[in-house]
Amino acid sequence: MDLSGSQASDLDSLKSLSNSITDELESISSQFTIGFGSFVDKIAYPFASTLQNGSDYLTRHLGNMVIECANGRASCGPTYVYRHHLPLTSDSGQLSEVLDNVTIRGNLDVPEATLEALLQSVVCLDEVGWRNGSLRIVMVLTDAGFKTALDGRAAALVTRNDGECHLEPEEGFYDYSRGPEQDFPSIYQVREKLIENDIITIFAVAEDVVRNRISTDNIVYRELAEEIGRSRAFVQTIANDSADIVSVIRMAYESVTRDIVVDSVSGLTIGIAPVLNCNLTSDGRGCANVAIEDLVSFNVTVTMDQCLKDMQTRLLPLPGFGNVELTLVPICECNCSSQMISNHTSCNGTGSLVCGACDCSE
Repeated sequence: MDLSGSQASDLDSLKSLSNSITDELESISSQFTIGFGSFVDKIAYPFASTLQNGSDYLTRHLGNMVIECANGRASCGPTYVYRHHLPLTSDSGQLSEVLDNVTIRGNLDVPEATLEALLQSVVCLDEVGWRNGSLRIVMVLTDAGFKTALDGRAAALVTRNDGECHLEPEEGFYDYSRGPEQDFPSIYQVREKLIENDIITIFAVAEDVVRNRISTDNIVYRELAEEIGRSRAFVQTIANDSADIVSVIRMAYESVTRDIVVDSVSGLTIGIAPVLNCNLTSDGRGCANVAIEDLVSFNVTVTMDQCLKDMQTRLLPLPGFGNVELTLVPICECNCSSQMISNHTSCNGTGSLVCGACDCSE
């Protein structure tokens, strides 16, 4: 969750609705687990104040913005890039306890370290607590744009983001330790890690952010989802105070599971043939409009674009549902010479048909 100043009312909604959120998840799946992480921005000017008392700085330089930031609280706490407060758990009561202890933070500009936080939640498998064989979903709750690779140059951060896990244990949470040292990650890096770890992301974004171009590089979340891939990223519009978060969670889950598709694999041509309860998607990559708890069945055909001599093991990804391991044994030549047909009519009765061609005897 984005914990920058404008998210104060959203945090209040999340706190008051935490029990409803877990109840909704339990109605969707009896095996659900839930976690919580938060993000703001790098502690580097011009992204955030580097003064010890950040809220005083906001008061002097941004006037009424600190009122929105504090929203009746004593002050905004100092900013950070990403903290993971609650590893995935089936204990619904823990979410409420964690939310009671998080507070709004202060920073200076509008776009946040959204992609950097998302990347850490995706690559830190043990710290987050991702289970093998589960449907893995990250919901990003924000009302602002995002920073991406090269935006760090404004704060003299020129070291490329390495895309690795850097969550360090602190008292009560894991803290991202490389924020002051690295640039923001690229969209490509985030996309590759989502695919690698079979995780789907849902951007729950305020409507005005969805419609307007306010991110630093003029890419909004619907366009970002297209860049990541339609089977890996989705966008759900949410109220400005996130009061409809419970219904958004259900709609988001239904969006993720509505289509069961097979991702493309380099070097392979993949075909889908419906068998049971499968209406093909418009691009023919899988089954469309699948309801929760529906059973679908389809056959997959795989053709190698180029013939390779050696046997290969490849993974066929079904986003959100894991990978299917394929063992490919190439058949590059047909043993057709032994099936010669003498005096074939296609050869005017004077030659032999061999491997689709005439071998004339005269």
